[in-house]
Amino acid sequence: IDRLNAAVWTKENSLHLTDGPIYAVTLFELPNGDQYLHITIHHTLVDFVSYRILFDDLQLLLSGAKLGSKTMSFKEWSERQSAQALLWDPALWTEYMTTDALPPAEKCSYSKIKARGSLNATLTEKLDQANVVYGTNVQELALGALTCALGQLRQNVEGYQLPLMLEGHGREPWDLSTDVSNTIGWFTTLYPIVFTATSNIGDLLRQVKQKIRAVPHNGLSYGAIKYLTPATDATVAIKAHRQHNLSFNYAGRFQEMNAQSGLFETVQAVADVIGPEEVNDFIENIYLHHEGSSLVLDLSVAEWLFSKQDLERWIDLWVVWMEKIVDHCLDPNTIGGRTLSDVPLLRSASVVANVEAELLSTLDMRPLDVEDIYPVTPLQAGMLSAMIQDSSEYVLHATMDIRGDLEFSQLQSCWVQLAEQESLLRTVFVSTPEGIFQAVVVTDRSEWTLLNDIWPNEEVESRTKLFFQEDRRRGFSFSDTSFHRFTGIRISDGGLRVIWTTHHAVMDGWSETLLVDRLRCLCNGTSPPRSRASFQRYISWLSDQPVDLCETFWTSSLENIDQAIPLSLPAPLVFPTGKQRYQVSKHIIQLPQLASVCKNLHTTPSSIFHAAWALVLHQYTRSNMVLFGSVVSGRDINLEGVESIVGVLINTVPILASVLPTASVRELILSVHGNIVELPQYSHASLVDIKRWTSQHTWLFDSILGFGNYSSCEDDLQSSSNFSIEFQEAEEFMDSNIGISIYPFEDKYRIEISHKAQEIDSTIMSYLGERYLKIISKLGNIEYTDVAIESLDEPYESEQYLRTASSKGIDLSLPFELLHHAYESQVDKNPNIRAIEYEDEWLSYGELNAQANNLAFELANMGVCVGSRVAVVIERCLEFPIGLLAALKVGAAIMTLDATFPPKRLEHMLLDANAHVVLTMDKYRATIETMDMNIQVLYFKANALGDGKDVLFKPHAHNIATRDDEAFIVYTSGSTGKPKGVPVLHRGAVNVMMNMTMPGIRPGARAMQFMAIGFDGCQWEMWCTLSFGATLVLRSSNVFDTISKVEILIDDSNRVGAAWQSRPVSEPEIYSSCW
Repeated sequence: IDRLNAAVWTKENSLHLTDGPIYAVTLFELPNGDQYLHITIHHTLVDFVSYRILFDDLQLLLSGAKLGSKTMSFKEWSERQSAQALLWDPALWTEYMTTDALPPAEKCSYSKIKARGSLNATLTEKLDQANVVYGTNVQELALGALTCALGQLRQNVEGYQLPLMLEGHGREPWDLSTDVSNTIGWFTTLYPIVFTATSNIGDLLRQVKQKIRAVPHNGLSYGAIKYLTPATDATVAIKAHRQHNLSFNYAGRFQEMNAQSGLFETVQAVADVIGPEEVNDFIENIYLHHEGSSLVLDLSVAEWLFSKQDLERWIDLWVVWMEKIVDHCLDPNTIGGRTLSDVPLLRSASVVANVEAELLSTLDMRPLDVEDIYPVTPLQAGMLSAMIQDSSEYVLHATMDIRGDLEFSQLQSCWVQLAEQESLLRTVFVSTPEGIFQAVVVTDRSEWTLLNDIWPNEEVESRTKLFFQEDRRRGFSFSDTSFHRFTGIRISDGGLRVIWTTHHAVMDGWSETLLVDRLRCLCNGTSPPRSRASFQRYISWLSDQPVDLCETFWTSSLENIDQAIPLSLPAPLVFPTGKQRYQVSKHIIQLPQLASVCKNLHTTPSSIFHAAWALVLHQYTRSNMVLFGSVVSGRDINLEGVESIVGVLINTVPILASVLPTASVRELILSVHGNIVELPQYSHASLVDIKRWTSQHTWLFDSILGFGNYSSCEDDLQSSSNFSIEFQEAEEFMDSNIGISIYPFEDKYRIEISHKAQEIDSTIMSYLGERYLKIISKLGNIEYTDVAIESLDEPYESEQYLRTASSKGIDLSLPFELLHHAYESQVDKNPNIRAIEYEDEWLSYGELNAQANNLAFELANMGVCVGSRVAVVIERCLEFPIGLLAALKVGAAIMTLDATFPPKRLEHMLLDANAHVVLTMDKYRATIETMDMNIQVLYFKANALGDGKDVLFKPHAHNIATRDDEAFIVYTSGSTGKPKGVPVLHRGAVNVMMNMTMPGIRPGARAMQFMAIGFDGCQWEMWCTLSFGATLVLRSSNVFDTISKVEILIDDSNRVGAAWQSRPVSEPEIYSSCW
């Protein structure tokens, strides 16, 4: 053996970096036949990890096996690192560098003092168990102990700092293409680090662990920036940094590999051999390694740093602190905990601490009970926030009907196996000041209950419905340790019904299908497919998405959001009894030509269903811009294996669709399809962010449509087992006024339309649902592809019945065909009676008619005719009735707009009504010219029309309206959104004028026009007066002065009438009506 050691020493000393050799491989054989393989390589070529690779590969070749795949060469890695060094941020190293003690000014030798210490086998054996509590490793425990031991040596345990240069193996990849895991070379990194002593062992271990695991770029960038980059202002700190005095290296356990299964009996320690004339940069060295069953610490430091006594005392204290740390970790009262390196998605150490504290206080869960923690998705956050307000929100129910040889306990056992594979099934939630987070518990805690009673077969569905209602009221909360509970009920026919109660925050339709299929596999005794990516990986992907791109997309996509109008539907006349918040109607439709439409338009069924809903909203709101929510699967993203993830990837995003009445069905579908195609890469954005980006402080949408683009799991898998599982998907309600869910199955579609029962009348919802079904049947028909969408705006059966029942009333014969005909009859009877009076000016019936004819002549020459809409933008004056009469004479519909309205409001109503001509006066020219619209404008004045140029206006056929044409348009005040126009036909208007005549209205009587000129009440005041030969006195700015000049004050609210009950004899009569 002595001769062997001498031969080995000779081999090692033969290496020469410049003259060679630089490595030697020698097989020594002793006289007794024992063989020793000795490998020595210059340290500039290889690191310690390379020796393990060499021995592993050598054993493979000697055994006749093939080597594994070749990894990146050392040359290529070096070249890539040189390029990467320019990209790394030097500022990240600031907190890791400090100014360490300088050697004495006088000449200092490099003589060293050494000391050694070790943990006994018993304590060493406990290290692995101790590491479990904080998720640490041997190196981190040892460094924590070393730091506190030195602090105690220096009489300052609290706050004492230990600067070190730490060695790492340097093989961590900086991108996915970098792999040197099986490459021979010298990759060792050396980087600075500083630890702080504290007597709180829990804080100590977390600090050391986090400090090491948060090292920038795994330590690679320090040396790369220091030696491979040019000097700049950014790199000057690293380049000038004087390395810390002490270095630390943990050699790990690989140096003594038990070779029971290998060719070599023992691989002895790999050690540095340093020549007597060599000067190592780090003659001061702390070397931690394993020898046999003990953990050994070797110290070798310069004399100026430590005395021999202090060095030995430091090691003794290190052993003491290692014992303290192990005792602390193995104490049953120690809670333990994570660091940010374990759960980087939590972003800060304070969040980690708050989440763990909440898990402990609310759920009685220690860190060891929890496998992982990460943030919730935006949609999960919304659902859970709703759960805080109402525990029944987003509760889902599904049923499994089992027949045959499968017991409830066996199903539970299979579920436990599935839960071991899928973290989502073991997820709980906590609410902290920083938001809501989800935690994955280590073991499944789902609730399983088998009821004692047996349900009669004929009562199963009714009892199930009642169970749903009661169980939904129980709901879920943050105090639940599982969001899955199963209730088994035996059926009288021998079957078993299992009700699965879960929450939408842990389940979407896609995941439900995956889970049910995998559960069936386990029940059948086969191995189910596993997810190729985790839900945590998706959360990580979500956190990496650039916010600025999302904001740009949504602000651009929703640029015209202010043009959309909320869908305002009436509340129920009688509120539904019971506690059911939602009502749902279910429909099955078959669309045999839908595939042809999709092929013809290069679109998808989802786009056609979305387009149909956009059209229904347009027909109900009469807005050319409609806004609604769309549920997206979240699976159309660039994440490998995303389709196999069991997790809540769905999200709800707004769709703003342009629906022009003149557009074709083809154009509508392609427009909506274009919106949907752009969504996937931005569909992860939260509604909170979208509202903020688009400055929407109130509503965003009041209806949501979801298209289930995943396969159904309702049918049982075909198997040779002696049981069957029939699954019925969870009943789902969306947290919006209206929700539409569409599920493809076979060659049909199941459509579920839900609404908030307390918010919307169910009869109205049935009409809306019928209209949607009719629209989708037409959009899914190839014959309607090029039809204008305005032609699809027709009442359907139930709607037509409602119109007939509520609008027609008694059909009375009318003495006049059109609204202004009664007035014209008074012109013939009483041409000289005053018709209109305003302040000190007036016009007789004959004068008013003559001036209206003159203006009608000009309108006719401008092309105004039946079907046109003429806006009279004006205030009270003699020109006001002239404009109305002139427009009616040419067959147009009139709309009165107050000229004092803001220009934007006027512009909206003119464009919304598609006005053909604006009648106004020159005094309002500036207001008209500020509006951005392409509408003809005619300025007129009464004295100019009555200067003796009377014309005999004779209407052409296209100027003669019928009683079924529009008489006037009234716009609402817009208090619930934007003003909306309501057309009134001549038939209805004449009916009101003739049958709601006020007492006292007679030729020569004087009645006051009081209402705002844009209100429908103003039309009643005007035409009820002029139709019977009375004088209409327009209200002036001095209301009481006008009242003193009239006999009749018209009121349509019933409120003023009560105030004038005890009126003086000289005051005018008051007549009230409901217009």
